[in-house]
Amino acid sequence: MIFFNALRAILVLMIFTVTACDFSHKNPLDKKQKSASGEGSKATFYAYFSNGDSILNGESGPLGLINKKEFQFQVCLKDYAFDEELVGHDFLVMHNDVKLAEVKTKDQGCLHWSESIEFNPVMKAKYIVFERRIVSKGVHKGEQVVQFAVNPWNEFDNNLKIPAVISDITHDIPEGSLFGIDGEQYMKGEPLALQKLEADDRPKLFIKNQDISTLVNRAGFVKQQGYKIRFSMQFEPKVKVKNYNGDDSYIDITQGDFVAKAWLLQRDETEGGGRLYQVSQSEVEDSDKVKDKNLTFRI
Repeated sequence: MIFFNALRAILVLMIFTVTACDFSHKNPLDKKQKSASGEGSKATFYAYFSNGDSILNGESGPLGLINKKEFQFQVCLKDYAFDEELVGHDFLVMHNDVKLAEVKTKDQGCLHWSESIEFNPVMKAKYIVFERRIVSKGVHKGEQVVQFAVNPWNEFDNNLKIPAVISDITHDIPEGSLFGIDGEQYMKGEPLALQKLEADDRPKLFIKNQDISTLVNRAGFVKQQGYKIRFSMQFEPKVKVKNYNGDDSYIDITQGDFVAKAWLLQRDETEGGGRLYQVSQSEVEDSDKVKDKNLTFRI
């Protein structure tokens, strides 16, 4: 019997979390009423619609996993006094005190902008809430705050059809979403966020489609040492992660350096149980790079 311990040489893997798939709708007029009576009451406009989506932009991190996505956001505005769509007006999109975009409203009073988001691809899927301030730069006054629940891991949940973006204008923010610094740490897979994960939620190296062959070199018999045995092993390395519903999902590893170590073990079966011990004098190892999603080791 041979035990192999495949180790990656470059990256320390990390994870993410989320909850149920019930995305409740709500009346956009609730946002208008909130703006009139709450923190946005000084604004002369309100947001009546917003949404977003994402695309993979082809950038890969260690192990060939996509770790950056392009998100597109849309917010549509109306004049509060006359309830008319604002077309051709200038606005700033702000995150805290940082200007993300300077845009002009177009048809139906909608403004559009995009953001490039880096994330840890092997975190358990979860929604992270982005809060954006829409600040008037022209004849209108004030600002409105819009929240987007963003899930950059939705590409790995194709069967679940989880939306990449949920807006607080048209839906309730999903239960279990992370806000502020907690969300930023989680999305990056920082150690403090990882410490809060259950062991079963952590990403793991997964081996699929093993193809192991054995060659015994009988001409190489050495007295008191036995035969030399050569093994060849090929498999597809993957990362096992948790999707939005907490089920296992598998991501292909397309690049990276790996090392396989092997020991020859023998099991003696007895009535009281078995005993396993090492019969090879030392461990042997081989290294390989991922090629066409496969690793091959000859030991």
